[in-house]
Amino acid sequence: MPKKKLKKEDKTQWQIAAIFLFFLLLRVFVLFFYNHPTSRYLDIMSVFVVFTIARMKLSGVSLLFWSWAAGLVEDLFSGGILGINAISKIAIAEFANVMGRKIEIGNIAFQIPSAMLLFAIDVLIKHLIITAVTGNVLSEQFLWTIMTIKVSASTMAFLLVCAVFR
Repeated sequence: MPKKKLKKEDKTQWQIAAIFLFFLLLRVFVLFFYNHPTSRYLDIMSVFVVFTIARMKLSGVSLLFWSWAAGLVEDLFSGGILGINAISKIAIAEFANVMGRKIEIGNIAFQIPSAMLLFAIDVLIKHLIITAVTGNVLSEQFLWTIMTIKVSASTMAFLLVCAVFR
């Protein structure tokens, strides 16, 4: 019986599944073994979503699925309200789908501003949902401080991941 060759889409899905597993293990490592005050600002799964958008050139329904899975994993590990990270990850994936191929630029220097924009949208959506659910209004200065720290940490992690998965 002849072997079936995998289609390119199937290979891509297997690659993304392997990368998702890597990010999942990285998230577990950060949760249990890396006790540093800055680790709470690092959203590993948003780095995964932006990486799949920018470097793996994933789009469409598969991007939405992997974004939802990443958000759900982040929700389970963060201990917060279930669904907030899933909604924010799906929102940045849909934003990337709407923007089309403008985010997927081959040069890493042009991917950094796009990644920073997606990280900022992720943080903003999470805080808007938390404000709507809990009724607590964050001060503008606090929101900008948190957004700056989280976007900076996520961008540095994105650059490290891009170096690893070259």
